[in-house]
Amino acid sequence: MGKYYDINGQEITEAECNTLKASGKRFKNRDGDRYQFIAQEETARDAEEAQVLVDKPMNDWVDSMREFKMSRELEDHITDHHAGNAGNAYAQARYDEKILRRSEKP
Repeated sequence: MGKYYDINGQEITEAECNTLKASGKRFKNRDGDRYQFIAQEETARDAEEAQVLVDKPMNDWVDSMREFKMSRELEDHITDHHAGNAGNAYAQARYDEKILRRSEKP
């Protein structure tokens, strides 16, 4: 196992590293050793994690739209050329469900 280093580059024990991690400090792996993040790295990681949280509702919605077996082209065709009437009960149920899901877009 590698060595552990604090924010000042001083070698610390694994227990000290674990204590710092438990308090919310982050470490990165470099050549098998663990180095504590500097303030700028902490700030950058916080920003990345905040952006992930901001993007999550839209990403979840996009993923849910991919589950449908009805393409966007077919959906648009039914809407534009058939006034929303898919022609059979199965296709209509899928179409209605997809239209409902589309209306829930964040």
